[in-house]
Amino acid sequence: MEVESVNTAVSVQQNQAVNEKSVNNKQEKKANDGQKNKENVKQQISEGEVIKSIESANEKIQIYNTRLQFSIHEKTKEIMVKVLDSRTEEVIREIPPEKILDMVAKIWELAGIIVDEKV
Repeated sequence: MEVESVNTAVSVQQNQAVNEKSVNNKQEKKANDGQKNKENVKQQISEGEVIKSIESANEKIQIYNTRLQFSIHEKTKEIMVKVLDSRTEEVIREIPPEKILDMVAKIWELAGIIVDEKV
């Protein structure tokens, strides 16, 4: 009797382990598929399409006396958008703010220094 209950308990644990591995594999596959889809989207958009989209957006917001200026933050390689007043060239808003990207770059730099020192 005791041997049967032990075998049953071991069998249940093995089934649970197999199910957990299956779930983990499915989650990893979904994550990998999502990453591949992001990479495909990045590759499919050409520079010309991006420029057309920017020009179209600028034309649509001209009625508000504003324009968009796109740039890439040097250290983080993130795209920044500045909303400018067309008349005064004053920056109305930055998305994301340049100061935040500078802070992120500094954190990355400090994290790299810490990792290098530990190794």
